[in-house]
Amino acid sequence: FVEVHAGRLLCRAPATIEGLVEVPGLGPRPLPFEPAGLVDLHVRLVPAGEAVRFQEDAASSIAGCLVPRVDVVERNVPAVLPAVMARLSIAPFL
Repeated sequence: FVEVHAGRLLCRAPATIEGLVEVPGLGPRPLPFEPAGLVDLHVRLVPAGEAVRFQEDAASSIAGCLVPRVDVVERNVPAVLPAVMARLSIAPFL
């Protein structure tokens, strides 16, 4: 499901679940999907007590490929979205 291609991390869903999304209370539902995707950022969910306010650039080695990483407080969507957008240089964080 994970391979390194041209120095980048490429992931694929297992055939048994590709094209499915689990909807709470309803179970798996079909959804259009891409067969593979490049991983540009590892978002690591950590308990509030382990998160640091200002992070140095970090990376994780996955399948021998270094992937940039950001640690964010678990279950805190309002804080996670801007952090991920900023690390990926998505507007308005250009």
